[in-house]
Amino acid sequence: MVYRDAEYPQALVVELDGRLFHDTAEQRDSDFERDLDAAVDGRATTRISWGQVFGRPCSTAGKVAKSASAAGLAWSADPCGPDCTVA
Repeated sequence: MVYRDAEYPQALVVELDGRLFHDTAEQRDSDFERDLDAAVDGRATTRISWGQVFGRPCSTAGKVAKSASAAGLAWSADPCGPDCTVA
């Protein structure tokens, strides 16, 4: 069974990597195998860490949106406030 956090079949896979399910060499190897399978299908995989999600969410959202746009998806990220680093 393959579990993906967010999959956009036409272009992009987004994986959230925390310690759970990503802590052993075998688990990481399985992740990389899925990434390679996605690449064979012409899709890019973006892996995001706990720190990126909770430590710098605005910057991460902006980068994921840019990555999605580069993969051909019509995405944008909206700032959450005047000091937001999403841009």
